[in-house]
Amino acid sequence: MTRKIVLLMCILIGFCANAQITSKEFRSKIFVLVKDSIQIDSVSINSQKFKVLDSNNKEIDRSAYQINFINALLIIDSKKYPVITVQYFLFPDFVTKTYRVFDEKIIVPNTSNTKKLYSLTTNKTPSKIKLFEGLNTKGNITRGFTVGNNQNSVVNATLDLNISGKISKDITLRAHIYDTNIPLQDNGYSQNITDFDRIFIELDHKNWRVKAGDLDLVNDDSYFFPFTKKVSGLEVEASINDNTKVLASGAIVRGRYSKFDFIGKEGNQGPYRIFGPEQENYVIIVGGSDILYLNGIALKRGTGHDYTIDYNTAEIRFNTTFPITSDMRFHIDYQYSDRNYTRFITYEKASYKGETFNVNGYFYSENDAKNQPLQQSLTEEQKQILADAGNDFTKMISQSAYQEVYSDNKILYKKELVGAIETFEYSTVSTDELYNVTFTFVGANKGEYVLDQTIAIGNIFKFVGTNLGSYNPIIRLAAPSKYQFAVVNATYYPNKKTSLSAEIALSNNDLNLFSSIDDNKNKGMASKLNWKQLFIDKKWRFSTDLDFEFVHQNFNTEQRFETVEFQRDWNLINPTGNKQLLNTSFILQKNKNNFTKYSFNYLEYSENYTGVKHDFHSKIKAKNIQLFFDGSLLNSSSSFENNTFFRFRAKVEYSFTKKWIGGFINMERNKRKVKATEQFTNLS
Repeated sequence: MTRKIVLLMCILIGFCANAQITSKEFRSKIFVLVKDSIQIDSVSINSQKFKVLDSNNKEIDRSAYQINFINALLIIDSKKYPVITVQYFLFPDFVTKTYRVFDEKIIVPNTSNTKKLYSLTTNKTPSKIKLFEGLNTKGNITRGFTVGNNQNSVVNATLDLNISGKISKDITLRAHIYDTNIPLQDNGYSQNITDFDRIFIELDHKNWRVKAGDLDLVNDDSYFFPFTKKVSGLEVEASINDNTKVLASGAIVRGRYSKFDFIGKEGNQGPYRIFGPEQENYVIIVGGSDILYLNGIALKRGTGHDYTIDYNTAEIRFNTTFPITSDMRFHIDYQYSDRNYTRFITYEKASYKGETFNVNGYFYSENDAKNQPLQQSLTEEQKQILADAGNDFTKMISQSAYQEVYSDNKILYKKELVGAIETFEYSTVSTDELYNVTFTFVGANKGEYVLDQTIAIGNIFKFVGTNLGSYNPIIRLAAPSKYQFAVVNATYYPNKKTSLSAEIALSNNDLNLFSSIDDNKNKGMASKLNWKQLFIDKKWRFSTDLDFEFVHQNFNTEQRFETVEFQRDWNLINPTGNKQLLNTSFILQKNKNNFTKYSFNYLEYSENYTGVKHDFHSKIKAKNIQLFFDGSLLNSSSSFENNTFFRFRAKVEYSFTKKWIGGFINMERNKRKVKATEQFTNLS
């Protein structure tokens, strides 16, 4: 009780002490009125707590006078109120103080040289550039809500803001903020920068450029290292001189690269599901990262073009103007959201371009922070499983069951013996020894459990026997990985008719940072040499193109560098060993509508494949007739097959004044024989 009394006394003393403090900005003045207008002070006064009192110290109603706080001028009836008291507060000195470049008190008259004039500035012309001149903003904010007969009301919002213009004489600003669904927070708006779907800011100068936010890292100047990466971070590019440029960037990865192939179904416009790199049923695709190919030709995304894609469900639908047949081969490159670990990326580039010599260097590093898992929390036992697995993903699995206390809101299982096999059986008995179990899809007839029923709180699984089900009570562990890549390429032009180029690349791809097993397979090397020579430079130009490529079997790239249908063009099935590819082309060309090209190609994988391919392309246009021919012949041999692959396409067109008539032929003949039996395979 004594402590409470002492505390109360301290509080009262504090209030009393505070009451004795009077603000230094407070003023109280008595005026004997001679006229109706009174100048209260020489500076502006505060409108808060302003009072006018009569001779009896009673506050005069506000309607009886007029006050201009800016000029500190009071207008009141002097006959009705001959004596008044005005109480008010001044603004702080730094607000009302007059600021000058020079102090007027130190100015003295000039008694000599009065005929000479001097200027303190060398340029009397005012600058025509104003800060933020031409800085334009445009965009929109949309608010709405969605209701349904079997769903709750949902509030949606969209923000799309663009900013562009100059912020100084030499610097241009460009920014884009896009939020497709603003999160509903305490104050009803996105408070953090990470809440926005996309933020992009760019500062551009003639000698440098800075980008920040959601970026696309792109490299298309290297043969072995073409890539496009969606990241969130910073990129800086600068010009050292007219010939040399450097670039550096650091960011957090938004998605990882993957690819998927599928065949169209006759008359089925979709949806076609895209599976993950480990055949996961559900992946989230990073928006705008997809490129879909049909028979090796890129398609256009959009409602007015070829197809649309739902990034959340990873499903493709083809527009009705693009009918699908069973002969269509589709390949998609995409980036998917992977939140197993925090993943960082750095990318650096340096380039020099001269009149006869160009050289470029690139370094790329992308790695997981193995001690910063996001969607999984690894135990020491699970880390040891990863350490023992090496690069074998089939060994990166862990038992998912752990003991759990009974709850009505959880699906729990008890252990039962079926013969000699320990199994899990669904149980609702609180006295049983219960386990929380996660079941993972492992493939049809590769598991021991099946989905038995679905209830409000989840799925219930049932044991059916070894290799009779599709699920197992396991979880797949994701190993942290690291990928590094370095490239140097150069081009030399000894004269106008000759060009020599070379490129060498090194890769370091560690698929499991917890394990040192298989680390001898991490590093690889690739190289490429090219010689182009123009022999005849007249109406018809004759030139050659010689190209040699070597790729070590352990060499890996972040994204593919070969053509989409490279394996089909060469009838490749799991080639192994070091790769050697020789291309020799002879070109006779007049213009883009009149040319003939023949190519000899030799491909070898050191362990199981050799192939020779002849390509012939020609296009001739003479007056109203246009001819086109494209053909190839492949003879190859692998460990299992001997192949002959012949392809032929031809088209002819005859043009009239406003009409044309033509025809085309497209033919393929692929003979694939098994070496052991000399029988044709099903792919022939």
